[in-house]
Amino acid sequence: MKDCVVVEAYLVAAQQLRAAGHVGRIVFASSNTKEYHGPNSTHLQADISSDFQAHAIEFAPNFGSAKHLLGF
Repeated sequence: MKDCVVVEAYLVAAQQLRAAGHVGRIVFASSNTKEYHGPNSTHLQADISSDFQAHAIEFAPNFGSAKHLLGF
C-alpha cells in the first residue's frame, strides 16, 4: 500500500509539472525492483509502464542510474 501511495503521488506531481509546461526529464528511482519489474524481468510491469509513459517518466533502479538519466 505504501508504494502505491508514493507512485500515485509521483504521477500526480508529474501530471502537474507537465501541465505547467515542464519538458525536462522526470525520473522515478527505487531499488525495490521486485515491486516494479515484471516477474523474472528487468522491465517495468505493464500497468506501471503505461502510467509512466503517459507522463514521460523514466524508471531508475538506483540513484546512480537516476543521476545518469538526469545527465549528472
